[in-house]
Order: sequence, then structure tokens, then C-alpha cells
Amino acid sequence: IGGNTAIASNVTITDIHHQYENIKIPIESQDILVQQVKIGENCKIYNNAVILPGCKIGNHVTVGANSVVAIEIPDYSVVVGSPAKIVKRYNFKTKLWDKTNPDGTFLNL
Repeated sequence: IGGNTAIASNVTITDIHHQYENIKIPIESQDILVQQVKIGENCKIYNNAVILPGCKIGNHVTVGANSVVAIEIPDYSVVVGSPAKIVKRYNFKTKLWDKTNPDGTFLNL
């Protein structure tokens, strides 16, 4: 977790996932898959967000309350929802926070 990143209450950040490969074995008894989570600098993660294994969150990212993040988030993005989707990013050409498609590409306005 990078410097100056603020994490609100009830946020879950996990790097483990119980695989469900063998249906004859309870999920909790199966092997655990560990995937590193990276959260950049100057981020804000709001209440009740869930950050899942393998997520890479860039610098200056805002994660909205109650969001479930399972994707890679580029720098200077705002993500919301379950599953989380990118809704806007800072556009260095316009010098504004511009709306995006869910994949983070800017909307053609």
C-alpha cells in the first residue's frame, strides 16, 4: 500500500482465494491460491469496499464505497460498483476528470 493512501472503515483487502477444483472436498479444505495485491500512492478507498486477490490499483485512484474490485485500475481513475468499473479518469490533454467507458477509455464526446 503506497504512501498517503487512505482506507476507510470496513474495507476488505485480501490476497487469498479458496479454489474449488474438487467438488468432493469442501471449499474451505481446498488449496489456497495467493495473489499479490498492490495499491498505489495517494489513493482513497471508501467504506465497505472489497479488493480481491491479484488486483493492481494505480496511483491517485478513488474506489467508491461498497465497490468490489477485481480488475487492474490505471492511475488517476475513479471506480465504483460491484463489480467495480472505471467511470472517469483524469485526462491530461483536457486537464479535466473525463467520463470513461467501463474499460477506462475516454468517451467520445
